[in-house]
Amino acid sequence: MTSPPTPADLCKTFAAGTLAASLARDFDLTNPADVESATQTCVVLHNAGAIDLLQLIEARQIAALDAPDRLRAIDRFGDLLPALDVSPERLLRLLDVHVTPEDPTGFSYRLQAAYRAWCRVRPTEARRLVAAAAAGDAVARGFLAPALEATQDPQLARDTAGSADALIRGAAIAVLGNLEDHDAASRAATAALFHTLATNCPDADTHAQLLRAWAAMVRRGVPEANSQTVPLLRRLLALTDEAVLQEAAQMLWSTVRALEKEAIGLLLEALAQVRADQTLTLKALDLACYTMLEAGLHAEATAFVTQLVTRADEPPPPDAFGRFMRALATGPTARLSPVIVHWLLLGDHRLCDGLLGALHTQAIEGAPIYLDPAALEIPGAAHLLLCEKAVGWFFVKPITAASILVSVLRVCAPDTAVGVLALLTDPLLRNYSCVRDYLRTLDAADAERVAPAVAAHDAYHAALEGVPYLPELRPSEHRRRIERLRAADHMRKAHKDAQQQSVLMPLVSRSVLLYGNRTLTYRHTPAGAPEPVEMDLRSFGVSVEMPSMQFVDPVALDYQLLMLRRKRMNP
Repeated sequence: MTSPPTPADLCKTFAAGTLAASLARDFDLTNPADVESATQTCVVLHNAGAIDLLQLIEARQIAALDAPDRLRAIDRFGDLLPALDVSPERLLRLLDVHVTPEDPTGFSYRLQAAYRAWCRVRPTEARRLVAAAAAGDAVARGFLAPALEATQDPQLARDTAGSADALIRGAAIAVLGNLEDHDAASRAATAALFHTLATNCPDADTHAQLLRAWAAMVRRGVPEANSQTVPLLRRLLALTDEAVLQEAAQMLWSTVRALEKEAIGLLLEALAQVRADQTLTLKALDLACYTMLEAGLHAEATAFVTQLVTRADEPPPPDAFGRFMRALATGPTARLSPVIVHWLLLGDHRLCDGLLGALHTQAIEGAPIYLDPAALEIPGAAHLLLCEKAVGWFFVKPITAASILVSVLRVCAPDTAVGVLALLTDPLLRNYSCVRDYLRTLDAADAERVAPAVAAHDAYHAALEGVPYLPELRPSEHRRRIERLRAADHMRKAHKDAQQQSVLMPLVSRSVLLYGNRTLTYRHTPAGAPEPVEMDLRSFGVSVEMPSMQFVDPVALDYQLLMLRRKRMNP
């Protein structure tokens, strides 16, 4: 269509039941001005009574469209609704029927957004809806918040928040949290009301709603909120139900930069009681701890995670703090160093496993971590224990473990250095050639410190190479063939498992090449002629160094690592 439809055309389209599809397709117009003109004509026709646009929802004409057209049509309807003359009662009935709590298509969300826009341009009707809800109208109660917010009347919201009806009270509290109020006396009255509700309504839902609303006020920088956060939190956090803890975690995450340290301490004290099965709260708490790191509160964040993960009763797993742990592992060394020292010396397997999991994002052999000298200002005996823990827990990241030992060698006493060099020799150098390569990259001062370990390792290899060839120790061809078959079966199974778990395999087609090192396919050009497409095949792979003793004496190696992990400071 090249020109906007006439009013008669639109009336015919509405009568035929195809107006919803026309809205979704912008009336088949390409000029935005023409689309706007046709839309405004629909509004005029509705307000004149010639057509009834609410029938597009009530008769499920929009709902009957295909998914893309349905969403476009409801968006167009949402743009129209604020200008439509419709009674509040009819609008509420429409919402009650067509808004569902769980709507994966987004239809209900868009319809509620249109209702909010309608309330904003009609504050008088919005007040009628508020009055209807206060009078006990069941439908109005469910859609109170947009109407109450549209009035922009803090006093009305405060009066409504005093209702004995929990649903009405919760909606009013949410509105007070988001309502712009430029009157200092009015804001003080809102803060006083929150304190009163926290005392007079000792149920978890109300406390959670008050926390959510107060957090919104803190984010907006309301002066009364910033000055009265601590006394209000003391009241609200007296309950530690799941709903309260979840809102406390959300508040900490969203407002940590605006809160005083005393308020942060109150939130952390309450959140220390979170259970391992409170998944949503833990997700918010992970974001909160990550935000605390970025805000410079890393000491408080790491102390809280340490306390929570090592708790005796139902502690959450370290992977519940995945984002916090990754930020910690990839952050500045000055921030990471005291955590590594404290957690390794503490020796709790949950903390050490969590730290190792965070370091797995680094290179396969591990990235060097040079501990800050300030973090190593610990007793001399603790230096050796730290190295033993580092080797025991980070053995699969040998370069990371070796770098921690090098860091300790820079500050430890000579007698401690003997034990540290022994650990560097066995098990690190004895099992991994990559550690020898790493030590070659050190500067002259560090190279001198590790020279005794390198010399001991070279002597060990020289002794191995000095052993003459002993045919009796060579496995027979039969046993070697059995091992090759076992390895081939193992790799074939791993290959199949990897294909089944791959997210890419279902997206691509597979073909088996019987010979050759390239593929040749044809595609059709716009002219219809076949065009050859060649692709040369190249090999790729990744290598991982396995510990040498894993093949020679795996039981002794496992026992050695277990003893290093279980070491404790001598009394």
